[in-house]
Amino acid sequence: MMRSIRHVKIPLFLISSFLCLMFLFSGCSSESEKDTAKPPNYTDKIEIEVILEPSSNLEDLHQNDIIYTITNYGDKTITELSCEVVFYNRDDTEVGRMPWLFLTVDKKWEGLAVESQKAVYRSLPPGKTMSAGYPYPAFFVGQPELRSKVKANWDNLTVKPIIKKVIVK
Repeated sequence: MMRSIRHVKIPLFLISSFLCLMFLFSGCSSESEKDTAKPPNYTDKIEIEVILEPSSNLEDLHQNDIIYTITNYGDKTITELSCEVVFYNRDDTEVGRMPWLFLTVDKKWEGLAVESQKAVYRSLPPGKTMSAGYPYPAFFVGQPELRSKVKANWDNLTVKPIIKKVIVK
């Protein structure tokens, strides 16, 4: 009897392990698959430029270390724009990435945007450009590992925002 239970346990363990691995890897995609996925509609009408100020400014909490400019070249008003901000070193190796909400008209963000005087709570009409800046600690809040990783390479980084969501009206 004991021997037959063992014979059943081993195949059940192997099958369940295989199914768990299949489930875990089914949601994974490589970095290149993420970047080459079809972008949302209207992205061809949006230009985002991100500028990193020199690392000598990073210690000043009142200094905007990360400045971005968004231009809407289309004929619709952008009411929400979120991206994944990707940091690369000089040899184009990815250093890290993080999600970022560039702008929205969602009421729950209004108070925060007013306090920090940032671009997040507003829309972007057609033909208009907006700029905003963030101090280094505020931009990377909640991501201390990424913050220290990019700080070590700050003056050698380039930034590429990848648009993940656009809502227009």
